[in-house]
Amino acid sequence: MTGNGYALAASTLVLALAGIALNYPELLAVALCGLIMLIGAGLWRLRPPAVTMTRTKVPDRLVEGGSGQFTLQISGPRGLRAVQVEVEDVIGGEPVAVHSGLLAAGVNAKADYTLPSMRRGELTLGPLRVSCADPLNIMRTSQEVPGTATTVLVHPRSYSVAPLDIPGSADLEGRSPEISASPGIELHSLRDYSPGDDVRLIDWKATARTGKRMIRVNLVPRFPRGVILLDTAADAYPDEGFDHAVRVVASLGLAALGREYPIDIRARGRGQFTTRYSTDAGQRMLDYLARLTPVAAGGPPLAAEHPIEAPGPNSVLAIVTGPVPDPARLLAARGRFALVVLIRVGGAAGSRQPAARPRPRPGPGQQTVEIVDVSTADDFARARPPAPASRLVAARR
Repeated sequence: MTGNGYALAASTLVLALAGIALNYPELLAVALCGLIMLIGAGLWRLRPPAVTMTRTKVPDRLVEGGSGQFTLQISGPRGLRAVQVEVEDVIGGEPVAVHSGLLAAGVNAKADYTLPSMRRGELTLGPLRVSCADPLNIMRTSQEVPGTATTVLVHPRSYSVAPLDIPGSADLEGRSPEISASPGIELHSLRDYSPGDDVRLIDWKATARTGKRMIRVNLVPRFPRGVILLDTAADAYPDEGFDHAVRVVASLGLAALGREYPIDIRARGRGQFTTRYSTDAGQRMLDYLARLTPVAAGGPPLAAEHPIEAPGPNSVLAIVTGPVPDPARLLAARGRFALVVLIRVGGAAGSRQPAARPRPRPGPGQQTVEIVDVSTADDFARARPPAPASRLVAARR
């Protein structure tokens, strides 16, 4: 029963009592009218009008901190001139008013509404709930609309950052070339043909000029393979530090995939994600990161649970964790990586040891190790801005 209904019921009772006490038939007649209205509203409530609703334009993925636009199609009931309708959606367990007003019979209405800023993870929408009032707004019936519950995945926010490149790489894209008599992108030198060489690599102009078969020796780029180790321990981060750490991982992962580098993300207690570049690799990586949650405190140390072995000679390791006071435990198990970057999220920002550039090319068996301290993912993005477009163009020439 609505507020109007309670007021009508109270007024009907008062008028009936007053009419009986004062022997005033006109008051009894008015009370009888109020009673008829209440009975009619009660009969209407036993068989409420059928209102159909469909949520359209529902994105299956959203971005943390952004907003989602939804459209709701509402079809009016049949047999009535109009009905008062209120529609609410349930977003993350919280009801949100979507539509309110009169809906004419057989008329379709459209309601657009926007989700506010959202957190990373799986966001549950619905089910939709519709409330209809009788024409006099005396009684109201409310029911859930079946089949309107759905789940939307909210991706972590990412930033445009420079990928983790290899110290002393030959170009600005982090690729470390090797000299090989195999298909490559740039000529290094020529040498005499030897039995077993690929005949497709014969340089016929040089062969005609020298009178003997010459083989092209090319520069073959080796793509660095990135390994990102994420500490998911709940007690490793202060406040919202874990969400900032996930944003750092997402930014580094997208930067690597943007250069077509293979990427390997390992999360403590949450499995791992490994992929090479493809058109949907970034989306699949963000899907994996969106579902990550911290693990309970008291588990094994990060380095003990994840032995870190370099997958190749051009491997780069990034360890993303909280403000670890002594990083020696993590860095002791870093394996044979060309570059190791320890990123501590949630502590004091601005500390970087050593400076990012210039970095000398390490000799055999040597590594370059950096420790980066940031308070938030925004600080990390400012500390590692992407290379200007002009430098990338020059690197590809």
